[in-house]
Amino acid sequence: MAEKNMEKRAHEMGEQAAELAERAKQQIDSMKHGVEELSAAAAEQLQEAQKKGHDLFDQAQDQAQQLAREAQQQAKALTDEGMEKFHSAAQHASDSVDQAARSAGGNLRDAAGELRSHAPQEGPAADMADLLADGLEQSGSFMEQQGKSGMLSALANFVRRHPVPAVLLGGATLLVFGAILLGGRRRA
Repeated sequence: MAEKNMEKRAHEMGEQAAELAERAKQQIDSMKHGVEELSAAAAEQLQEAQKKGHDLFDQAQDQAQQLAREAQQQAKALTDEGMEKFHSAAQHASDSVDQAARSAGGNLRDAAGELRSHAPQEGPAADMADLLADGLEQSGSFMEQQGKSGMLSALANFVRRHPVPAVLLGGATLLVFGAILLGGRRRA
């Protein structure tokens, strides 16, 4: 009889162990599904942050092109009397570029914060999101702090490091402005 009780008890314990194993398997499957969903959400947020970064860059580039067009139009209309107005407009354009750079920097820093707030806390997706957020934050801080003067300094460093391409680019720019100015005088 004692043997039967022991067999019955062993059988019951085996069934309980099987139930526990099944529950553990279900919990693991559930956790695995949760991790997959979190990873997909992190990838989506990373793509969204990258798109915002590209959009901000495109915006800054469009503003720079618009300012260049405005400066080109103002250069065509230059006369001896209009020189002072040109200097004022150039200062305004310079201030606008500075403001746009600082604004773009703030937007990049905001995008970094938003990326961090939506990114997972652990795992490879968290590491990628943190790395991207750090880059956005550093770029934004540089643009906010340096403005146009910092960008001009970076341009000067580029010229020092790469003098031949810089001279070629500068010469091409002078040729374009010369053609514009001469074209304007021939029409007058």
